[in-house]
Amino acid sequence: MRGLIYVFHFLFWSSFLARMLRPRKGASAQAEPAQPTAKAPTAQSSARAALVLSLHAIGFGLMYLGIGQEVYGMPTKQFFSLHWSVGAAVILIGGAMMGWALWVFDSWRCLAKLDEGHKLCTKGPYKYIRHPIYLACDLLAIGSFLWMPTVLVGLGMIAMIVFGDMRARAEEGVLRLTFGDEYRRYERVVKRYIPAVF
Repeated sequence: MRGLIYVFHFLFWSSFLARMLRPRKGASAQAEPAQPTAKAPTAQSSARAALVLSLHAIGFGLMYLGIGQEVYGMPTKQFFSLHWSVGAAVILIGGAMMGWALWVFDSWRCLAKLDEGHKLCTKGPYKYIRHPIYLACDLLAIGSFLWMPTVLVGLGMIAMIVFGDMRARAEEGVLRLTFGDEYRRYERVVKRYIPAVF
């Protein structure tokens, strides 16, 4: 049953099909996209975004190393025992969140970058939380840890949550500079990860 975790990870990452299958620009665009009020910083913000992305990737690496150790290597002691379906359900919820976010977000990039014509997305899951993609990655990590609660998977989960939050906060700084009051109003109304809480 341990190897089944890869099937659920595949289902999570297949949410990127939403990006490829969604209608082209115009059909899914916002009715009135927000327009940047200033040019976003480029070189400095890009360098910082690349660094934080690299740190976030380390979290993914630790998690997958831990999963591989449990599936193919010498299984290690687990902190607690839950039925695998608990972790699987959390991973599937994360995958659904990821697919929904990628479906509606016209200007999404893996590396935070604001191109000309970038739109501030406030629809779909972005109507309820500001960072559904990072939340989806956190749910992947949490679900994996609930399925395989070992030291290595736990360290990967912590790194993914911490560095994902750093990425989110860095992006918010760029969005504030770029969209000004439009983004500040959005921040006041919409929470970062948990609606009406945080």
